[in-house]
Amino acid sequence: MSKSILTFLLINCCFLFSQNTKYVLDAEGKISDMHTLYKKYPDNSMEFRIVKDSGKVLQITAPKYSTYKVDYNTIKTEISHITNQSYNDSTTFVFMYFYKDDDSTSLTRNNKFNEESDFKSFFIEMKKSVYKKYPNVISFLLFEKGITFPNYDKTPSKKEVFFSDKEGFFKNNLFKKSIISGSHCVIKPNGETVVLNGENRLDYMAEHLKAENWILFFSNKE
Repeated sequence: MSKSILTFLLINCCFLFSQNTKYVLDAEGKISDMHTLYKKYPDNSMEFRIVKDSGKVLQITAPKYSTYKVDYNTIKTEISHITNQSYNDSTTFVFMYFYKDDDSTSLTRNNKFNEESDFKSFFIEMKKSVYKKYPNVISFLLFEKGITFPNYDKTPSKKEVFFSDKEGFFKNNLFKKSIISGSHCVIKPNGETVVLNGENRLDYMAEHLKAENWILFFSNKE
């Protein structure tokens, strides 16, 4: 084998290896593993970013919870634009946000959601139970720009629960970090907003609306 061919093969092997590189780092930037980090940092979540070698860096530096006071009318208008539905001023929004390149949430490498049917059925069942407890809640699944799924380019219907953040409004304003396993969000009519980062369920997130839970984030009463 000639030296030039050997060099070519080594370069290509290194390139292919780098395509599948994944780094798991602690809060200080040291190599670790996810199981250890979740135990060591219970108040943090795992964020990720794509690096130059086409690998992925996972680092336990995102907060588990974030709170905001948002302009409710602006949020409601944007959600109406995305879902093609109108909502009254007493609506509380509880939804999940999926991040592009998060292969832990049923996304393929080209960012297609590949478990649409099963996931949607499971979500709809959870949504029904949430609506029984909280009649003013509206729930849906929101995907970062760049993720595609069935009916992506169609006008949303009232029965649809999959929607795209096509203009990046929510990514730019509420979900600035990309989080492994996604994020859940509650937005109340008074603008109080809680974001929970990391793997979770819609029905559990809705339980944050209980007065004894909500007061842990916002001490002032409505």
